[in-house]
Formats: sequence, structure tokens, C-alpha cells
Amino acid sequence: MIAKKGKKNPVRLSPGEARVQFIANLDEIQQMVNDGYSIRHIYLKLFNEGKITMAQRTFSAIARPRQNKKK
Repeated sequence: MIAKKGKKNPVRLSPGEARVQFIANLDEIQQMVNDGYSIRHIYLKLFNEGKITMAQRTFSAIARPRQNKKK
């Protein structure tokens, strides 16, 4: 489940682990971006499937620069 606003995630990832999770799912992320899905929708899908455990804020910070480079 996603922590409510103002609550901290009890499980902290080690440095770089969030980026590793992102890269492990990069093909699926790129396909969904190309299909027009929002970064938030992509995050929620991957999080609910258990493919990533990072915070949405971290996912967005990693994903947005990649999205902007393609345009």
C-alpha cells in the first residue's frame, strides 16, 4: 500500500536500489510512456504488481528526465 501523505515509508531502499528497480522495468515503462500513460499511472501499476517498492516521488524524479529526453 502507498503511505498516506506526511507518513514515512518504513522500508528505505539502499542508495541506487530505486534506480536498479527502474532499469529492471525500463522496457515496460518506455512502452507505457509511448502508449500515453502518465508517470503516476505507470508508478501505481508497477507498485501494485510488486515490481517496484520505491516512493512515487523517487519514481517520478527518475522517470521525468527520461521522458523529456525523448521529445
